[in-house]
Amino acid sequence: MPVPFPSRALALAGLLTAAAAAHGTDFNVSGEVMIGTCDWSMGDADRQVVLDPVGASMLPVARGSGYVSFELNLHNCTDAVRKAVFGFSGSPAPGAPTLLRNVGDAAGVAVVLESDDGRIIAADGSDSERVATVSGQRARLRLRAGYWRLGAPAAGVGSVAATAVVTLRYE
Repeated sequence: MPVPFPSRALALAGLLTAAAAAHGTDFNVSGEVMIGTCDWSMGDADRQVVLDPVGASMLPVARGSGYVSFELNLHNCTDAVRKAVFGFSGSPAPGAPTLLRNVGDAAGVAVVLESDDGRIIAADGSDSERVATVSGQRARLRLRAGYWRLGAPAAGVGSVAATAVVTLRYE
């Protein structure tokens, strides 16, 4: 005798439930609800800062020199965003953790990154955030980068290169 249709559906549902339990897994879902964001202005997302060439003998010991000023700009900030917090990180220079490691071939030279108030933005994370106020849906952070001679031995001749990674948080 044929089984009525609703009974088949219930029986099938029971089989599927049993099969799913035998092959089940756990997973985590995470996310973040933010107050809003801003967009990078044209050219600021992958910024190249080029330092002017300098003679090795002209680099002062344990000081920055050959600075180049630049800005990081945000636009289209949502109305709820009042501040943009720029967080910086990078590989610290050997023996000078606040400076960025030079991955070029000029020995004894690191790269210094400073905010416009003259404070070093530390590669080691100890003083690596700067805040820009949002006004008119825009924010601007003025910075400068330069060479830094690490110690008493003469700075070596060669290339200088470093990378700083920027993350944004909004308030």
